[in-house]
Amino acid sequence: GIAACRNNSPYMTGIGTISEGQNNNPVLYQLLFAMTWEDTINVDDWLDDYLVRRYGAPSENARSAWEWIEENLYSATGLGCNTNGSIISTYPESYSIRRPQYSLREFEAAISRLMRDYDLLSASEGYLYDLTELMRQYVNDYATLQCNELIEAYNANDLETFLEKKEAFLKAFDVMNAVQATQKEQLAGEWIGKAADWAQDMDDFSMESLTFNAKALITIWSTSVGLTNYAVRNYEGMIVDIYKVWWQTYLDKLEAKLTDGAAIQALNANDYYKFYCEWIVN
Repeated sequence: GIAACRNNSPYMTGIGTISEGQNNNPVLYQLLFAMTWEDTINVDDWLDDYLVRRYGAPSENARSAWEWIEENLYSATGLGCNTNGSIISTYPESYSIRRPQYSLREFEAAISRLMRDYDLLSASEGYLYDLTELMRQYVNDYATLQCNELIEAYNANDLETFLEKKEAFLKAFDVMNAVQATQKEQLAGEWIGKAADWAQDMDDFSMESLTFNAKALITIWSTSVGLTNYAVRNYEGMIVDIYKVWWQTYLDKLEAKLTDGAAIQALNANDYYKFYCEWIVN
């Protein structure tokens, strides 16, 4: 591993990363970089120190919350199992039932413990970032369970339960949108605005090109339909203007099927590409 390379290479002085979508899971990157200089690390001791450095003050409540986070969110195994993917930005037709490998009741309790020392820790950007990320994940997991139940209700021809779960599921989009709005870096308008700021002293073509590309990067990515939604951004604004519209449209079709037997016309990758393009242009 990294330590072995350091010990056996006279030229290694450090490491770096060039990765896609790195603005997530800062604790993993911090631990990885710390491992560069240590042969062995006691993760619990390291986490004690990390949280004080990140949050600016010691907090038993924060440490207790992170004990659960470490043992559950970061201890599940299998590709994508600890995040269950982002149901919010998943194409409805491609969703299949999935379940978190941890208790959402316990997850909620951990977030509550982390918030108990809000007045003490809220001056830390890292603390506020972590709160947003954890709440975003919790809402995603809640939405996942609601979607599972509405699919089960649909398969059982249970219209009453389907409508109940449909409402709860779609409400989760509004909640996640509000959660993401607490972080400037999670605003779609902020991302697009950076391109506009860059082009403010240029001509109209440059302004249109840069803002177009900013929106394309977080949606269609390229002219290839196969890369549509490649970035999988859960930005505030996109959640309700794009993803909620997808799911509302799809669930309305399922509801029509249950009520009057209307045939379901599923959307394909080309349809979603066109939907994104309309959002980019308009």
